[in-house]
Amino acid sequence: MNSAHKIKPCHICGKTLSNTIKMLTLARSENRFSLIKDDKQFLISSKSDVTEAIQMIREPNPIAATKIQFFNEKIRLFFIGRLDSTIAREIAEYLEMDRKKLVETYLAPFVDHGYLEKEKDQSNTSRDVYSITPRFEKDLGNGFQGVGTSKGHVRHI
Repeated sequence: MNSAHKIKPCHICGKTLSNTIKMLTLARSENRFSLIKDDKQFLISSKSDVTEAIQMIREPNPIAATKIQFFNEKIRLFFIGRLDSTIAREIAEYLEMDRKKLVETYLAPFVDHGYLEKEKDQSNTSRDVYSITPRFEKDLGNGFQGVGTSKGHVRHI
């Protein structure tokens, strides 16, 4: 492999990842194996610590302005007046849309960007329930504008 094809990790990202892994390892240190050398204890991070740290610091892809518009015009309207979470099938029926396409194209990115919250349905753990996040729940009438970025995308802040 020549040097032009090597991926060079970002120093800041690497340090952030390292610190996040350390934080998770320390938080879960009670029942962990550790190494002791010269009266110093070194905790051992688990694979789940690393995986969770990566998920915590990863930055989601920007969300398209058309999806923001869809959220404001369709999804937010669906949640007006609702007190409980709802399953994807109910949202899909309201929008007259295929449930699988709705989940993959809209609901998953809205959850990733913090527009919606997703939890396991307590009455049926094989499905998820969705609700609007509190910051969009307070003012359902105005819609979210987002912050413009290049190529017609909106970046969630």
